[in-house]
Amino acid sequence: MVPQPEPEIVEEIKAANQRFYDAFSDLDIAGMDRVWETSDRAMCVHPGWAPL
Repeated sequence: MVPQPEPEIVEEIKAANQRFYDAFSDLDIAGMDRVWETSDRAMCVHPGWAPL
């Protein structure tokens, strides 16, 4: 079984996602950049593809 994150972490992630998509909708590149994770710990994984 995959361990589940703490509920507080889930809420932080949801809030960051909302800030990103709000900025995206507003065409606010600087706002998108403020919430974009740039460390090596972040990755994008699309189903059936290798991590980006």
